[in-house]
Amino acid sequence: MIFDWFILPGDAAVEPVEYSYAYGYVVLSYLVAALSSFTAFHLLQRVIAASTRSATMVWLAAGAASMGCGTWSMHFLGMLAVQMPHVMRYDAFLTGLSVVLAIAASAVAFQFAREATTRVSRLVVAGTLLGLGIGAMHYTGMAAMRMDSLVRYHPSLFLASIGVAVALSTLALRLMLYGVHTTGGSRRLRQVGTAAIMGLAITLMHYTGMAATEFIPAVDHAPVEGIAINGQLMSFAIIVGCLTVFAAVSLAALVDRRMKAAGDALQNSGRVLRAIIDTASDGIVTIDAIGNVRTMNAGAERIFGYRAEEIVGRSIVPLISAFGGGDGSFDASGYLHDETDKIDVSHQATGHCKDGGTALLEFAVSKMNIGGQAMFTAIIRDVTKRQMAHDELARSAAKLRANQQHLTAIMNSVVEAVISIDEAGIIQSFNSAAERTFGYSVSEAVGQNVGILMPDPHREKHDGYIERFIDTGEATVIGKHREFVGRRRDGSEFPIEITVNWMDVGGSVMFVGVCRDITLRKQADAERASLEKELQQAQRMESLGTLAGGVAHEINTPVQYVSDNTRFLQTALADLGTVLQKYDRLAKESLTGETLAAAIADAKSSAEAADLDFLIEEIPTAIEQSLEGIDRISEIVRAIKEFSHPQSKDKTPTDINHAIATTITVSRNQWKYSAELKTDFDSSLTDVPCLPGEFNQVILNLIINAAHAIEDTGKQGRIVVTTRRHDSWAEIGVSDTGAGVAPENLRKVFDPFFTTKDPGKGTGQGLAISHNIIVTKHGGSIAIKSQPGEGTTVTIRLPLGDADKETAVA
Repeated sequence: MIFDWFILPGDAAVEPVEYSYAYGYVVLSYLVAALSSFTAFHLLQRVIAASTRSATMVWLAAGAASMGCGTWSMHFLGMLAVQMPHVMRYDAFLTGLSVVLAIAASAVAFQFAREATTRVSRLVVAGTLLGLGIGAMHYTGMAAMRMDSLVRYHPSLFLASIGVAVALSTLALRLMLYGVHTTGGSRRLRQVGTAAIMGLAITLMHYTGMAATEFIPAVDHAPVEGIAINGQLMSFAIIVGCLTVFAAVSLAALVDRRMKAAGDALQNSGRVLRAIIDTASDGIVTIDAIGNVRTMNAGAERIFGYRAEEIVGRSIVPLISAFGGGDGSFDASGYLHDETDKIDVSHQATGHCKDGGTALLEFAVSKMNIGGQAMFTAIIRDVTKRQMAHDELARSAAKLRANQQHLTAIMNSVVEAVISIDEAGIIQSFNSAAERTFGYSVSEAVGQNVGILMPDPHREKHDGYIERFIDTGEATVIGKHREFVGRRRDGSEFPIEITVNWMDVGGSVMFVGVCRDITLRKQADAERASLEKELQQAQRMESLGTLAGGVAHEINTPVQYVSDNTRFLQTALADLGTVLQKYDRLAKESLTGETLAAAIADAKSSAEAADLDFLIEEIPTAIEQSLEGIDRISEIVRAIKEFSHPQSKDKTPTDINHAIATTITVSRNQWKYSAELKTDFDSSLTDVPCLPGEFNQVILNLIINAAHAIEDTGKQGRIVVTTRRHDSWAEIGVSDTGAGVAPENLRKVFDPFFTTKDPGKGTGQGLAISHNIIVTKHGGSIAIKSQPGEGTTVTIRLPLGDADKETAVA
């Protein structure tokens, strides 16, 4: 019975058989255990690396057998290490069973390690099963021993050996996981160290079990049955077997590892190639010798709209009819015989998509031989959008050419010269007007520096202007109208008006200039200026003519004073001469003794006849009146002289208060009968830069207009002339209480030849000339406000000094 295996309390004390250990076998048993552990790592790596179930089972069986046999071999060497005083034999069946138990326990260890779990529960279960298996292997092997002794076990040590087996098995499994799954450059060294520790654990399990064993001498001394084993031969066989297994396993593992690496590399290459093929934007289709699709990539799926499984195995012809022959089947002969117009040549064809649509395809076919079978690879590209873009580009190009021709026609019909140059100053375009203007043909001008169209010194400086503009943005003529001098092909120079602008064309600066020959305009301007001068002179003469009667009347009155008083003095002096002659005679008579009474009577008679008292009283008055008349004439002459200031081209600082007063004096006869004229001058007003003669003309026109407007009312009116300083401007106001101007006529008062006066009272040039003088020549403004029946106010503004020019017409 099983209890006979144990030494129980109450059993009679029996002296056990003494035994010892051959430590060479002990060391050898440890080395076999360590070597079998290291071999297990190799086999476990193959188990984990196996890619198929069958390979996994083969390597799992090989690993379990190798580790089981190694563990058993360590146990058997441990048994051989026991030195008994009698012969030992072994039961063949139990010995074989112990080997099976060792292999089974190793299979449990390999299965656990293959799953690579780190859960404690799984580790404890697997360690328990492995420990129990190794314990069963050990004690089954002990039961297989046949000797002249009985094998008995101390229960406590027996249980302790099982516990040690379970604990050390759990530790060994954890070490196996660490050894197999460790990574890094020291992996092999770690595996060797782990194998050494596992070998020690297996050895400790065995010798812990041996510590629980006692050998009790047999009582009946019956013959010992079983197989007798030579320890040295057995140990040699075990060592050779272990080394052979290790070498075979290492070689098989090395071959498998390399085959696996090659297979993995091949698979990886295949995956990479497939990934490249599937990420290619082009469609890639392989076709067999009868035209059936064998593979198609994602690009082909996108082009045709089919999934690969819908097309593989079907003919390529429905997708691309160009692959078909006359009967609609695959044109095998055209591709199998490497015809130059079929193989490795780009074609265009229509592709038929799943949705019923079509696509314009560009494809090329290459031939390959796989296992003696002809195969074809078609690289397909959907060029529908590219063709559409090409067609659109062609249409755009045609439209651009038409637009270019249209633009050229327009540019050639423009009357102004239009010239474009690049940033180096080289002429790029030259229209027909430019040919007519400068005398160069297009072929002569294009490609030349634009300086050929300029006289010196502008020719030499022009390139510098361009460089400065490009570098700094500083522009001399860019975006501005400017008068310039052009140079014709024959070398003659002429005035031009030019406008230059720039543009960015593809990152390069281009300049476009529009030129106009203003020779005729300059001539017309000169003629117009001459006519305006003549017109102003005529208007001045008209004004002087208008003033002539008044000035004559103004001068006639003091002249009449002088004339009458002179005649009076002439008569008075004659009478005084007679009286003086009489008194002279009286004096002489008194000296000569003539009759004094008669002389006195004669002198008295002459004095009475001459009215001597009257002469004495009136002669001083007549002289005073004559002097006043002469002063009045001098004043009028001086005013006329100042009013008729000689024309000049340059402005001069002018006291406009004095100038206005002079004009009032000259025009007095025009307003004195119909209006009272008041002045309100700003005494702080400084001299104003102006053309004095033309300014006087404007004031005269306004005063005469005011006087005529008051005359039209038939009433005595008032004219007020004022001057003021307003910021940087001098303001002159002329107001009247005349008839006023109708609203519909206000906008026309400055138009030439427009007048509302009766015939003979004006030509309509006064205000037009006044506007030109104030606005154009002085940079000022003139505005008119009027209310019918209430009067009119005209305001003139002239800039003071360097004030900004302002032009406004109300």
